[in-house]
Amino acid sequence: MKIFIYPIIGILISMNFSIAQIMESKNNNEPKSNKMLYHIELDTIQHIRWSAMLSLDKAIAMDSLKYTYYWTDHIAWDYDLNRMTATWIGGQNKQTFIIRKFSRTNEILKFEIGNENETGWIDILKIMPNKSILLTSENEDLVNGMRDGSFTRNPILTEQ
Repeated sequence: MKIFIYPIIGILISMNFSIAQIMESKNNNEPKSNKMLYHIELDTIQHIRWSAMLSLDKAIAMDSLKYTYYWTDHIAWDYDLNRMTATWIGGQNKQTFIIRKFSRTNEILKFEIGNENETGWIDILKIMPNKSILLTSENEDLVNGMRDGSFTRNPILTEQ
């Protein structure tokens, strides 16, 4: 099993701006953005697991998530597209990972994060139908035969 800090699996954010303010669509539906740093702050995390046979969306639709534990702590993630790094910040502690691949499609930002050798998890930032923003993250490795991750509600998102 790869050793990675469990990343955020899902962040549902109620924002006062639309994703269009973050990314403007071109004629070919690929958003253009000069935003190069995305900073997310959160205080609570709900860890979850679901069947390896299901995508996260399917597991949610089937109401088959297992809520394994819940914890509170003020942490942040910085996604720096200039340096291609993702930095976890917990108080005085920081741990930096490599953004191995980044893509932008329609209103979706996708970060593949890990080390110099392999991807450990994939974070996806997308607009939801209710205009909130969702950040999902799925670990690449299974844990006891199940998909693994976590989510939080009402974090703060800023971009530069």
